Amino acid sequence: MSQKWAERLVLIGNFKNLQKFRLKLDDIFKQGYEYLVFLSDYCAKDIAHQIRNTNTEPDEDWIREGTDPSVSENYSHFLVTPYSLIIKFLSYQVAPGAAGDFSVRIPYNLIMDNINPDSIINEIIK
Repeated sequence: MSQKWAERLVLIGNFKNLQKFRLKLDDIFKQGYEYLVFLSDYCAKDIAHQIRNTNTEPDEDWIREGTDPSVSENYSHFLVTPYSLIIKFLSYQVAPGAAGDFSVRIPYNLIMDNINPDSIINEIIK
């Protein structure tokens, strides 16, 4: 199945005091931790659950492709909040376009042991 992404511009940024600093997921996690494997598993399950909550059966192949941990682009849209890391999946990434965008909240308590102690994210977490 070829993946069709929505043809639109989406800008998601994480900023600190409006400094020129682009936060990447690599900056958040400890070196050596395979965070994309964890995120893939967690996000795939959460998205399937979200779709089932709409009385629709999820397309597991589409979800698997859109959350594939070997494709780092799948995790290029994320938000840092005081209580959770939010991964954004755009239209067509994990489901048909009519399903819209998906957001997966990952509470910090699930990843706290693997957050880089030197990461700027520690200033935000509550």
